[in-house]
Amino acid sequence: MSWHYLEWHMRQRLVPLLFVDEDKAEGPQGPVGPAQRSAAGKRKDGTRQTLDGGLPLQSVEDLLEHLAGLTVAELQLEVAPDQRVAVMSAQTPLQQRAFKLQGVKPDPAPAAELLTAGAAET
Repeated sequence: MSWHYLEWHMRQRLVPLLFVDEDKAEGPQGPVGPAQRSAAGKRKDGTRQTLDGGLPLQSVEDLLEHLAGLTVAELQLEVAPDQRVAVMSAQTPLQQRAFKLQGVKPDPAPAAELLTAGAAET
């Protein structure tokens, strides 16, 4: 499967959070002429916020950078030194909305397992 295919689908699902017109209106010359911004697109431009929740609009690059801020820490408690607990940082409203649009529920356990496996390999 191509990364371009995955990126295209990801972008399509994230349109409500991006500086993209959600209503693809054709211009007066049809599909070959310049596209016209829809009323919803103009509203997004004017407020620089999402149409449904007032979240700040993002570029794809900025949104991915924001999503990358979600971290997982592996904690070791004194009362059980042989046990480790994966703890995920709190999600921002923007992260929550992006994950919901993608149909993804972040889980700290797989990331912690990868961290543990990576440490064992070195």
